[in-house]
Amino acid sequence: MSVRVYVPQDAAALSLGAEAVARAVVATAEARHAPVTLVRNGSRGLIWLEPLVEVETPAGRIAYGPVSAEEVPALFTAGFLEGKAHPKRLGLTEEIPYLKKQERLTFARVGLIDPFSVPDYIAHGGFRGLERALTLAPAAIVQEVTEAGLRPSRRASSGRPCSIRRPTRNMSPATPMRVIRGRSPTACSWRATRSASSRA
Repeated sequence: MSVRVYVPQDAAALSLGAEAVARAVVATAEARHAPVTLVRNGSRGLIWLEPLVEVETPAGRIAYGPVSAEEVPALFTAGFLEGKAHPKRLGLTEEIPYLKKQERLTFARVGLIDPFSVPDYIAHGGFRGLERALTLAPAAIVQEVTEAGLRPSRRASSGRPCSIRRPTRNMSPATPMRVIRGRSPTACSWRATRSASSRA
């Protein structure tokens, strides 16, 4: 049975050597005929532990870090595919104190899944809102969105409404719109403006 090994592929992890670590994991696994499935996830946000390598075990995902490419063979020798002891072993990822006390909303799936895998996304709750919407009539969808407060606001933080000015007679309806800020940093109004190229 193939063991899933997670190595982040976001910019922060890559800048700290995650790509070299990922290649070392694949090369070492092939050399030792170890059944490994490499998953490139996102960083958990513990930059001081990057590259953070996680191994999926029956007990949960075990974290090791920070790991360098040169340390990967020693990890295999120590039995990290089974979550065994090593100086870089951090234990269950979800039990790392910095992570355990967090409540993640926007970044709830970051670090857990392969961001390019739709099945992985679905397995972790993706598309639930869409699935729910497909069971409702259009009016019911509008009602739920309204009750949730998910409606656009045309007011700046000052409480004054933003004005949207329509294009003039000399401007095409496709003219790009841009925000023009007034004297107050919180005031805003939208005006149709021609680009420099359109004036030429």
